[in-house]
Amino acid sequence: MADLGKNQNYLNRDYQSIRQDLINLLKVHYPDQFQDFNSVSIGMSLVELLAYVSDILSYNTDKRFNELFLDGVTERGAVFRMAKTFGYKPVGYRPAVSILDIEIEVPPTADGPDASYLPIYRSGVQVKGNGQIFETINEVDFSSDFSNDGFANRKILPVFNANQDILRYKIIKREKIKAGNTFVYKKEITTTDSSTPFFEVLLPNNNVLEILSVICVVGTGLVSPPTYTDFNNDEIRYYEVDDLAQKQIFVNNDEQPIDSGIRSGKYIDIPQRFTKEFMADGDCKIIFGGGTPDYDAYDYYLSNISIDNNSIDLSDVFNNNALGVKLPANSTLYVKYRVGGGSLSNVGANVLQQIGNIDPVFIGSDSNIQQTVLSSTRASNPIPANGGADLQTVEEIKYLIASNFASQKRCVTLDDYISRAYQIPGRFGAPFRIHGKVDENKVKLYILTKDSNGKLSTTSSNTIKNNIVEYIVPYRMINDFVEINDGKVIDLQIELDLFIDKSYNFNEVKINTINMVKDFMSIDVWQMNQHIYISQIVDAIREIPGIINVVDIRFYNMEGGTYSPTVIAQATGQRENILNTGVYRTQIEPINNTIFSTPVSMFQIRNHDTDILCRIS
Repeated sequence: MADLGKNQNYLNRDYQSIRQDLINLLKVHYPDQFQDFNSVSIGMSLVELLAYVSDILSYNTDKRFNELFLDGVTERGAVFRMAKTFGYKPVGYRPAVSILDIEIEVPPTADGPDASYLPIYRSGVQVKGNGQIFETINEVDFSSDFSNDGFANRKILPVFNANQDILRYKIIKREKIKAGNTFVYKKEITTTDSSTPFFEVLLPNNNVLEILSVICVVGTGLVSPPTYTDFNNDEIRYYEVDDLAQKQIFVNNDEQPIDSGIRSGKYIDIPQRFTKEFMADGDCKIIFGGGTPDYDAYDYYLSNISIDNNSIDLSDVFNNNALGVKLPANSTLYVKYRVGGGSLSNVGANVLQQIGNIDPVFIGSDSNIQQTVLSSTRASNPIPANGGADLQTVEEIKYLIASNFASQKRCVTLDDYISRAYQIPGRFGAPFRIHGKVDENKVKLYILTKDSNGKLSTTSSNTIKNNIVEYIVPYRMINDFVEINDGKVIDLQIELDLFIDKSYNFNEVKINTINMVKDFMSIDVWQMNQHIYISQIVDAIREIPGIINVVDIRFYNMEGGTYSPTVIAQATGQRENILNTGVYRTQIEPINNTIFSTPVSMFQIRNHDTDILCRIS
């Protein structure tokens, strides 16, 4: 029999090449039996059928092989399986975020607003507009000057009558909101469910944004839904973790007092935990632990071991809680979660104004006053909502897999430490700016925070510093030491001499110039160790209509009183005492038309009304 495989080219894998190979094979090995190569012949139909089947098999073989590698994967299901292998968890739909000004009116007292009727609006207050629903992320506490993240966010405005008597006070709180709507999923846990390690629950919606709370209540056939308190009951609550091996989370330390709105934090062990996983089609799956509650494998082993006892099952000995605990039998599981988001949730400013779903808590007991306060509630988003996005594409997931696998949640480089410090939850004192450096094995982070007026603070509380150190501990390298220090604030005063077109209104040009300098020097756009290039400010001022030339611009280093004590090396001019107030200013001498910062400091104009001065000619 002829060797059909001899001199065969196995690299030809497309339809035309395979068809031609089959024809050549028949001509060489079966010249007498097969001579009709006309496309309409019966024999050629078999050849073309074989070529077609081979082409399909070749294509699918190549495709399956490519799906095994990160750079070649194209199928959504395959890239999700690969993400799971490399430890990256793809996210689902993402909500747009914005801020909301929530306004109420409360009755007055001799000392100001009646504190008894300054309510707490529990999280989940809804505001609607343009077909989208947003909800407040945290509690709205009208009695506090601070948000849950520790930032000043309250305004108190008196409302007068014609006789200038105070009728009431208008209280405005600025809070963060996210797109989405809250749902509660209920499932009764049977004996079979409770005996299943790593029990999975698939939520009914395919656009889940986040899990707010998971509780498991004893009993089945329950009719009344859980209350707000139930969903925050630590005894029945299950905590979300990145993976089931994570046994600790960072929470409030209620044993320590609140320091200017900042809570102390600590790590606690959480055997009752779960992790969530988004599927390729957008569905969200919740996975619980595999251990038995209140089970101690070591005690079990000691109580059963003996010379004659060979009945110990290793599955019993290793039935520990390292990966969390299973759900209890004959109980009811409640999952509070949010759905929605996506690209459609990116709405414009002042669109979200229909407020509802308010769950208030009052100290005062007068129901009429309570109702008056509630009915006065108004809301609006002063800035557009953005950040909403649909499911991640295959290409996005591929790049994120590579990045995630490289980091593995460790703080190895200095940038890792800075990034991790920025991720501390806001209620524990999120730093506004961070600069870091390495001194031998010590990682030194210098932080700046904001005070209640939104200005850079010259000192940060020990609570914030201790929280950052505590938060970083699980991520740091074993031989690294972390030290948190205060950064430095350089307070400035700027004097401008301007020559303007006489056809323009002097006051208008002056106001426009002050506003431009204010925006240019806004701390929200500046970083630590960022220098001031004077030519950039001058060029920006010259763009203001009516200004012909910037005759002179002078910078002064302010210190003393409410100003920072920091004086930079370029402040070499005469030190002046401002009206004997204890505030001093020293003129700064630019070097190459530049005012240099230091690695641990940041520039600021603390008082816009008095520290931006214009003289017009």
